[in-house]
Parts: sequence; C-alpha cells; structure tokens
Amino acid sequence: GVHTPYDVCVSLILTILAVALINRFYGVISGKNNLLKLSVALGVISVALCVYSYVLASLGYIELGQINDCFKSGGAGLGFAVGMYIEKRYIDFDVRTPKAWMQPIKLLCGIAGALLLKELPKLIASENLPLDFIRYFITVMWILVAFPMIIKKLVKKSQKVDA
Repeated sequence: GVHTPYDVCVSLILTILAVALINRFYGVISGKNNLLKLSVALGVISVALCVYSYVLASLGYIELGQINDCFKSGGAGLGFAVGMYIEKRYIDFDVRTPKAWMQPIKLLCGIAGALLLKELPKLIASENLPLDFIRYFITVMWILVAFPMIIKKLVKKSQKVDA
C-alpha cells in the first residue's frame, strides 16, 4: 500500500535501463585500469544518495523516517566501492577451498559474521541514520575484505601444514 503502480513502473524501467547500460559497458569499465575510477564513482554516487535524500527530507518533500533505507543503501554502496577496490587490487580471493569440507564451514562463518556485524549495533544503540550507514558499510567490508583475507590466510596455513 506504499507504492503506486506508477512508482513500480518507473522503478522497473529505470532498473532495466541501468542493467542494459551496465551490460553494454561492463567490459570497458571493469578492467584493472579503470578499477579506481569505478570505485570512486560508486562511492560518490552512494554518498550522494544519502545527501540527496537528507536534503529532500530537510526541505519537507519526504519524511525523515523514509530516508533510512537510503542511508543503508549508501553505506552498503560505499562499502562495496571500497571493498571491491581492495579485494581486486590486493586480495584476489579465490572462492574455492582445497578441501570440500571447508566450504560449508566457510559459508556459515561468513554469514554469521555478516549478520553479527549488521545486527549487533542495533542492540547497542537505537537505529539512526549515521549508525545505519556505518552498519551497512562495515557489513559489506566484512564480506568483501575482512572475511576473504581471513579465509585466504587460513587456507594458506592449512596448505603449509599438509605439505
């Protein structure tokens, strides 16, 4: 009961256009030479989303409570921009493990860590815009940077022990 058919149709059209543009230019923009530019652009867009939504709320066009999701998306987007750069440039994580039994453990630990980082701050402090931004930023950084680094080191260590 929140969105009108017009809202849904416009969102659908914009999403289709965005996906089409990304598919068309992905090869060009995803190369190692453009990684920093792409990360900066994604980070700027993510922060701009938060600023824009806050300005709209300040001017009375939308209620302050409605911009919560924008700040969550902005934090996740900035986390993705920074995390993608760090992972591709310095970590180069391989999702495969040398032993099949490690995969489910790796999956469960990754999910548990992400949920803990996302939900624990809500228990400590009530939800607010900066906290939501930071919560989602840290959660995505865990997924793209911290957890892959930990797993990579553990896999390397287990390979030394086996050798």
